[in-house]
Amino acid sequence: LVKALAQIPVSSASCKQRNLIDLMTASNSEKDISRFATGAPILAIAFVAFHLLFSPLPADAQDDMLRGGEIFTGNCAGCHAGGMNFVKEKKNLQRAALEKFVSPSMEKDEIQQWVQNSGQHQKLVFFKAPSGNGKLTDNDYSDVISYVMDQAVGEKW
Repeated sequence: LVKALAQIPVSSASCKQRNLIDLMTASNSEKDISRFATGAPILAIAFVAFHLLFSPLPADAQDDMLRGGEIFTGNCAGCHAGGMNFVKEKKNLQRAALEKFVSPSMEKDEIQQWVQNSGQHQKLVFFKAPSGNGKLTDNDYSDVISYVMDQAVGEKW
């Protein structure tokens, strides 16, 4: 087959046929280089696409979420462990409940405003608040909401 392909005049072979002929009649080292040369762009595109689609959050957002998880564990988990709500069972931190009772569009600012304005949360003293004064700051709430949203949207509870 290789000898037969080599007999085809180059002028009468299509571009794809010429590439096939060249590849089949090349030495092993030439084949390896040719495979790399044709596969490298595809691999590069696949790598970039994978990175863009599945890359982790930017470092700042990840730090905020980690900090939010720590604040949540120290201050919120007493009533909301595992995304539950031990005070009002239906108003838990699962995505469906957040969409139904708090923010249908799952907007972070809307969720944060709802939590900060709820009478239940305004009455609480957060003994492990980073500020040390028993109250969470806007930044603390923002980090906790980032954590809660990640857990709810990612179904991690």
